[in-house]
Amino acid sequence: SHSETSTDWQTADPVIDMPQKMQQLERAVVGQDMAAIASMAHTIKGVAGNLSGQRLQNMAALMEQIAAEQQQSEVTLQWPAFNGAYQLLYEALLSAQSASAETLVDVPSIPNGESDEAFIAMLTQLTAQVGTGSYLDASDLVFLVPYCQEGDAKVVLAQLHEQFGHFDMPAASASLVNLASLLVPQNDNKGG
Repeated sequence: SHSETSTDWQTADPVIDMPQKMQQLERAVVGQDMAAIASMAHTIKGVAGNLSGQRLQNMAALMEQIAAEQQQSEVTLQWPAFNGAYQLLYEALLSAQSASAETLVDVPSIPNGESDEAFIAMLTQLTAQVGTGSYLDASDLVFLVPYCQEGDAKVVLAQLHEQFGHFDMPAASASLVNLASLLVPQNDNKGG
């Protein structure tokens, strides 16, 4: 049954395994091995689902279908887009992994005092860049990670990653405003 293969993936490290899977798939595409392509695409579809990589999941489903139907020219045609969707997800994974590694080492807790101002400045700048439609990707969100370890902020950060993945900047802009309201201390009641 196919359920066994998907559970292996839960424990495996996709950052290590994904490139191997893609290399195997690429060899199958070059060799026009439709059965292997369909099987590989099915596996990658499952992985993408676990990682909420919507675009790659959709591309893998398409690839699995056209390989099953022996549409060789269509497989060759779709391969660059499929590979592109994989690259995007893989880069997001790498930056998420390096971000979580950094948070363990450099940022044991949220710094307070002066550095809050630096954080607010970065958040404001990012919001402005999104507002002007600048090209941004998941790596631009890395500085937010230590601040978004739990609760609503973590949910909003996940949404932001998704929105950046789809280049949905209007939605990302709204998410950033939402995040700012969650993370930026409201100074109303401090008096000074």
